[in-house]
Amino acid sequence: MATQKDPGIAALLEVVPGLFGFLGIGHIYNGNLGKGIIFLIGYWIFLIIELILMFVIIGFLLIPINLVIILLSAYLAYQDAKKFGYEPRQQQQQQQVVIGGVEDNNKKSKRICPKCGMENDRENKFCSDCGYDFTSIKK
Repeated sequence: MATQKDPGIAALLEVVPGLFGFLGIGHIYNGNLGKGIIFLIGYWIFLIIELILMFVIIGFLLIPINLVIILLSAYLAYQDAKKFGYEPRQQQQQQQVVIGGVEDNNKKSKRICPKCGMENDRENKFCSDCGYDFTSIKK
């Protein structure tokens, strides 16, 4: 099952290290290692080009773009973390989790796939991750 990541932490991990040239840490925190490394290397390439262009004065005009790149990357890390369905701890504790076909009618419930462990909506007939058929569960 994919662990839920806090969108605020993902964005913060993108902005703070990004100010020091380490963009992509928020994406790595989200579990997107490839995307994080691409942002890291791509940002370093941009910084090198910007440094070279500073010798011809035009590089100084690119400095504001640094902040835009960092904020855009932070926004993307925030949105990626939200895709995993982050819920604050209080809501997680209040929610009833159902394994297999057992259900508690008093609370909103989820169903955990016995094959892959992914949390699914109770109404799903198939696992959204591995395609396991919940209708085959004997009640």
